[in-house]
Amino acid sequence: MAGHGSPDSDSESTRVFNADALNQDIAAQYGDKFGSNPALEPNCPPSQPVVVGTSFTCYGRLSTGESQKVEVKVHQQRRRLHVEAGGLSEMPVRVE
Repeated sequence: MAGHGSPDSDSESTRVFNADALNQDIAAQYGDKFGSNPALEPNCPPSQPVVVGTSFTCYGRLSTGESQKVEVKVHQQRRRLHVEAGGLSEMPVRVE
Protein backbone atom coordinates (compact mmCIF):
# COMPACT_ATOMS: atom_id res chain seq x y z
CA MET A 1 0.00 0.00 0.00
CA ALA A 2 1.77 3.09 -1.21
CA GLY A 3 1.63 6.18 0.97
CA HIS A 4 1.66 4.37 4.32
CA GLY A 5 4.52 3.95 6.76
CA SER A 6 7.81 5.78 6.36
CA PRO A 7 8.09 9.21 4.73
CA ASP A 8 8.64 9.35 0.99
CA SER A 9 12.39 9.24 0.37
CA ASP A 10 12.14 11.81 -2.46
CA SER A 11 10.59 14.45 -0.19
CA GLU A 12 13.10 13.67 2.54
CA SER A 13 16.09 14.18 0.22
CA THR A 14 14.93 17.66 -0.77
CA ARG A 15 15.71 18.94 2.73
CA VAL A 16 19.27 19.97 3.56
CA PHE A 17 21.13 20.69 6.78
CA ASN A 18 21.69 24.28 7.84
CA ALA A 19 25.50 24.03 7.67
CA ASP A 20 26.14 27.21 9.69
CA ALA A 21 23.90 26.03 12.52
CA LEU A 22 25.42 22.54 12.45
CA ASN A 23 28.94 24.01 12.57
CA GLN A 24 27.98 26.14 15.59
CA ASP A 25 26.34 23.23 17.40
CA ILE A 26 29.32 20.92 16.85
CA ALA A 27 31.79 23.60 17.97
CA ALA A 28 29.76 24.31 21.11
CA GLN A 29 29.49 20.64 22.03
CA TYR A 30 33.19 20.11 21.37
CA GLY A 31 33.92 23.01 23.75
CA ASP A 32 31.56 21.57 26.38
CA LYS A 33 33.26 18.18 26.21
CA PHE A 34 36.94 19.16 25.80
CA GLY A 35 37.14 22.78 26.95
CA SER A 36 38.03 25.84 24.95
CA ASN A 37 41.66 24.93 24.32
CA PRO A 38 41.96 23.66 21.69
CA ALA A 39 38.77 25.01 20.13
CA LEU A 40 37.27 23.35 17.08
CA GLU A 41 36.14 25.25 13.99
CA PRO A 42 34.15 22.70 11.96
CA ASN A 43 33.31 23.17 8.31
CA CYS A 44 30.36 20.99 7.37
CA PRO A 45 29.46 20.79 3.68
CA PRO A 46 26.76 23.18 2.49
CA SER A 47 23.55 21.73 1.07
CA GLN A 48 24.16 18.33 2.67
CA PRO A 49 20.96 16.32 2.04
CA VAL A 50 19.04 15.06 5.06
CA VAL A 51 18.84 11.28 4.73
CA VAL A 52 18.07 9.28 7.87
CA GLY A 53 20.44 6.36 8.40
CA THR A 54 23.38 7.90 6.56
CA SER A 55 26.53 9.66 7.66
CA PHE A 56 28.82 12.33 6.25
CA THR A 57 32.07 14.00 7.22
CA CYS A 58 32.69 17.54 8.40
CA TYR A 59 36.29 18.71 8.24
CA GLY A 60 37.57 21.31 10.62
CA ARG A 61 40.58 22.85 12.25
CA LEU A 62 41.59 22.98 15.87
CA SER A 63 42.94 26.23 17.33
CA THR A 64 46.31 24.45 17.48
CA GLY A 65 46.30 24.31 13.66
CA GLU A 66 45.68 20.57 13.44
CA SER A 67 43.06 19.20 11.06
CA GLN A 68 40.09 17.45 12.63
CA LYS A 69 37.57 15.16 10.95
CA VAL A 70 34.09 14.77 12.49
CA GLU A 71 31.84 11.94 11.36
CA VAL A 72 28.16 12.98 11.50
CA LYS A 73 25.52 10.23 11.74
CA VAL A 74 21.92 11.12 10.92
CA HIS A 75 19.02 9.40 12.65
CA GLN A 76 15.46 10.05 13.67
CA GLN A 77 14.11 9.90 17.20
CA ARG A 78 10.47 10.48 18.01
CA ARG A 79 9.93 11.92 14.54
CA ARG A 80 12.69 14.54 15.01
CA LEU A 81 16.05 14.53 13.26
CA HIS A 82 19.14 14.13 15.40
CA VAL A 83 22.83 13.82 14.65
CA GLU A 84 25.68 12.24 16.52
CA ALA A 85 28.93 13.98 15.70
CA GLY A 86 32.32 12.50 16.44
CA GLY A 87 31.42 10.97 19.79
CA LEU A 88 29.83 14.18 21.07
CA SER A 89 26.36 14.19 22.61
CA GLU A 90 23.43 13.55 20.36
CA MET A 91 21.78 16.78 19.26
CA PRO A 92 18.64 17.82 17.40
CA VAL A 93 19.39 19.54 14.10
CA ARG A 94 17.96 22.33 12.00
CA VAL A 95 17.22 21.77 8.35
CA GLU A 96 16.36 24.12 5.49
